[in-house]
Amino acid sequence: MTLSDHKDLMGGEEFLIILPNTPLDEAAQIVTRLQRSLTKKYFLDNNEKVLITFSAGVAERAAGEPQEAAIGRADSAMYEAKRSGKNRVCLAPAAPAEAG
Repeated sequence: MTLSDHKDLMGGEEFLIILPNTPLDEAAQIVTRLQRSLTKKYFLDNNEKVLITFSAGVAERAAGEPQEAAIGRADSAMYEAKRSGKNRVCLAPAAPAEAG
């Protein structure tokens, strides 16, 4: 069985990259550079070239925001990237302001 035989089984892996003290726009640039670098290379599976792509969501954690909430916003942005054509980087909207 090769990767090309079962392309419908591939995907679904999710990774979290934490970039402390990095503004949202800079984090998006870093992820975009990583994405572009990865998609320039082919990987081999049984001597067959396989192109790896990924969709990404980037969120900036607001002061006092629970970690899970920031991850959830990044996850939602990743799914937006997939819906809008895959192999994209989408930014999550800012965290809602705390009611005070």
